[in-house]
Amino acid sequence: MGAICVGRLTLKDEPAGSVLSHSVRKSWKPAAIGACLGVLASVWKRDPKPSTALRSGFVGTTLGLAGGVVWNSRSVTGAVVRGAIKNVNAARDERWLELNPIDYG
Repeated sequence: MGAICVGRLTLKDEPAGSVLSHSVRKSWKPAAIGACLGVLASVWKRDPKPSTALRSGFVGTTLGLAGGVVWNSRSVTGAVVRGAIKNVNAARDERWLELNPIDYG
């Protein structure tokens, strides 16, 4: 619940899908690099089957795209995580004070 509230504050008027699609659009370079590395890895293993190169290229593309999306959305993700931690700490402190009241007099 806390992460959702912080996410709404972080994104303001921009929908979450817009941030995600922007991250995906910016991630084509890591995806292409991952595809090249995947195909090169299958060539390096000297496996003559084209299906192996295709499979390795697909895995490389997937890993590159996922890494690119994570990297490009790190500012939003970081803000959401920081806000969620702040809310959890506040709830924990409130609960501790309920169980351990402080009497000053």
